[in-house]
Amino acid sequence: MKKQLTCAALALMPFAASAATIVTSYGTVTGANDGDQAGPMFGQGITVNVGADTADASIPSTVYLDQLSFQSTSSGVGIGTATVYIHVYDAFDVDGTNAPSVIGNLVAVSSTTIDLSAVGANETMTWDFAGEGIDKSSTYYYVLATDTNAATVGDSANLTGSGFELNTGNQYTGGQGYRANGTTTDWDLEFELVTSTAVPEPSSTALLGCVGVLALFRRRRA
Repeated sequence: MKKQLTCAALALMPFAASAATIVTSYGTVTGANDGDQAGPMFGQGITVNVGADTADASIPSTVYLDQLSFQSTSSGVGIGTATVYIHVYDAFDVDGTNAPSVIGNLVAVSSTTIDLSAVGANETMTWDFAGEGIDKSSTYYYVLATDTNAATVGDSANLTGSGFELNTGNQYTGGQGYRANGTTTDWDLEFELVTSTAVPEPSSTALLGCVGVLALFRRRRA
């Protein structure tokens, strides 16, 4: 029995360190109106290590998506009516029309939706993700979509816009906001992106240690 307990303890040792949470933000997504407002906007480009609450050296190269929050306009004007997911693309741009001019690979889709018709003025809107991995220093584009299908430049009818709290002046350097009815601007949506580091898998060292303990007990009993 003792050898079984010892082996179990060794096997569980790699899980002692839990995943760390990283919060990347610009502005605030709660409370009273603290910015400008505009819509419709497709969404926002975000880079994890720009605006993070954690030093860059402490952020691993790959992090895992947890949650994204935006805030609706304080006036309520321009808020959409669709039920929407968040699509995450590795490239995105607009050129002044109602459709995007660049759409990259679909990296992730939120695991939850928000019914924009039920969203009031100045509300926090939060979508969950299933832990998809992204690069900490690459810009990804978080845009509203009415289904889980990947959009393309030739077929992007499922991408939609809404009205958001934002600030002018291109103050967030890790990305920018994208209009659903015009060219790119110097507007940035206020947001909070939560990612986490990976929980280690059981290591081969622990498994070998377990085998060694069992062998030692067998020799002593022999």
